[in-house]
Amino acid sequence: MDSIFLKNTLPLYQTLVHAAAHKDKYGRRRIVSIPLPPRSRDENTIRSIGIEMFVRYSELIRNKGSPMNFLDLATKRSSVRGFAPDSIDQATLGKVLEAGRLAPSAANHQPWHFIVVRDELRKQALKEAYSKEWFWKAPVIIVVCVEPHKAWTRQDGKNYAAVDGAIAMDHMTLCATDLGLGTCWIGAFDPAKVKRILELPEGIEPLVMSPLGKPGAPALPKKRKALDQIMHYEKW
Repeated sequence: MDSIFLKNTLPLYQTLVHAAAHKDKYGRRRIVSIPLPPRSRDENTIRSIGIEMFVRYSELIRNKGSPMNFLDLATKRSSVRGFAPDSIDQATLGKVLEAGRLAPSAANHQPWHFIVVRDELRKQALKEAYSKEWFWKAPVIIVVCVEPHKAWTRQDGKNYAAVDGAIAMDHMTLCATDLGLGTCWIGAFDPAKVKRILELPEGIEPLVMSPLGKPGAPALPKKRKALDQIMHYEKW
């Protein structure tokens, strides 16, 4: 059986892709075809290479192609203002929240809390704070709250709670994009109403909200300034 298997699959071994095995000069993963050298075509070598290729090929199939690099992900992320009614399973939601948990914070103080809103009545209540229908009709709403008194403060008095919370939300929006979900950064809400609706205790401030769900409407084209308009070397 092994001899027949090797004979029939030798052409595959010679042309099978080495998924995630090769990186270009920028560190990006590329799929390349690596033929076996003539001298290595003995059964033991073919068997060992075949096993490695099978594992890597399986990873490629599981990931549905080569992994998205970070700039691709940053380019793809955009503000979504329309969501399909499909629910978000707990495992997927957990990945998004985990991305926020792993975010860096000043002096590692992590002065954040993430409130997940899925209850229909509470989502409808949140429209008092931000009235756009596409917002409160999304399957999930994530609210990032911060505790300023627990955040790191710079020597000039600058409190970094808002910076830390923004980084955490940014991590979650990027993770959501990677999972095929849409988000939209929302800061233009009534904080007093959010505090009341979410029953936030004293000292907890709502910083930013985002709906989360499968996109149900196309995102607007991304508009950004050219790099030479915002880049400075060494000094202003």
